[in-house]
Amino acid sequence: MSDVNRVMLIGRLGAAPEQKTFGSGKSCVRFPLATSRGHGEGRQTDWHRVTVFGKLGDMCVQYLQKGELCYVEGRVEYRELESAHGTSTYTQIVANNVSFLGTGKRAGGQSEDGESMPF
Repeated sequence: MSDVNRVMLIGRLGAAPEQKTFGSGKSCVRFPLATSRGHGEGRQTDWHRVTVFGKLGDMCVQYLQKGELCYVEGRVEYRELESAHGTSTYTQIVANNVSFLGTGKRAGGQSEDGESMPF
């Protein structure tokens, strides 16, 4: 049996996607995604750091906004960050699929002018 590292999330963006371009010309897009679990007063929110590369990341910057609903599929990675206070570990989701589920004209995989979008 083969190992599996796969995560699927549906949630809302906590902030607009931020894009960073490296010297090689490749870009990286990051955004926080909130998912909820439980009901009523016991409801809790989990925050996920999502990272997207390449053209898919470019589309996230162009079409996603804070508060919009989206589906993210990818893998979990654990990273260490060194600082003056020591080493801290954080988790990120590296997405290979993002579907925009917003309620506006772009919902359902269509752009604002009604053309089908390639995702």
